[in-house]
Amino acid sequence: MARILDHDPISGTTTLFHWNNDGTFAIEHTQDVNGIIEHNKRQLIESDHKKQMQKDWIKYASIPDVIVLKWKNELGVDVTKREHRKKMFQLINSPEYRFLKTTPIFHEPPS
Repeated sequence: MARILDHDPISGTTTLFHWNNDGTFAIEHTQDVNGIIEHNKRQLIESDHKKQMQKDWIKYASIPDVIVLKWKNELGVDVTKREHRKKMFQLINSPEYRFLKTTPIFHEPPS
């Protein structure tokens, strides 16, 4: 049986606590990412990417909290650490996570 530990209405994340039949427990994080993905798709199509680059900035991606947590827990990639930046960009640029990008521009940070 799952119990809600926390719900953040701003990000849409919910933290659930599960008791398992064998006496162990699990913490689960969920988030409805549909709004973020749809917004990313609109930005990919509608944003003026060349104009953004001329102003020395560009929004490259929008990563939902549950994806950030998944990468940290399952892949050891912490998006807040500079030394993980190369792997983060590889993930964002991969076919599996293409829905995170908000620009057609490709960027790979230096090693």
